[in-house]
Amino acid sequence: FSSNISRYRVERKHLTKSNKKSRSTVDNSIVSACSSLVYFLREEAEKTSMTQQHFKIGVEAAEFVRENLEMVLIQAVRAASEIGDFVLLPKLVYAAVEYATVVANLYGVALLKPRVFGEAISSLSKTKASTSKLKALWNFFIYDVTKQNH
Repeated sequence: FSSNISRYRVERKHLTKSNKKSRSTVDNSIVSACSSLVYFLREEAEKTSMTQQHFKIGVEAAEFVRENLEMVLIQAVRAASEIGDFVLLPKLVYAAVEYATVVANLYGVALLKPRVFGEAISSLSKTKASTSKLKALWNFFIYDVTKQNH
């Protein structure tokens, strides 16, 4: 996911504003890549939640997953912001939290860092999202995500 999103972001950056057709094609590719990530996270959360095995994973493995998840989420959130997709952006966050919650419950590993939420809120504020969308994402983080961790 990371390589696709990164490639499309670079491609979009190099397009001229006068080339709207190409920009639209790249924007659609970004949406597809980010939507695929949302789908993947939700499917993995569902599959993982059905797992009957509860065991601890190693620190190195957990850190590897955490770093890669954070990297791809931040790229996806920024890409969604760059194209102004304020609907896709919260979907990314909700899917990531769903996946991270299942992993935390099964393996005892926290995967998401607060930076992901900071990037999401910052990126959402750069779109045409209403204040209520920003507030909803903030409240989700404050009341739902942090409550799960206590």
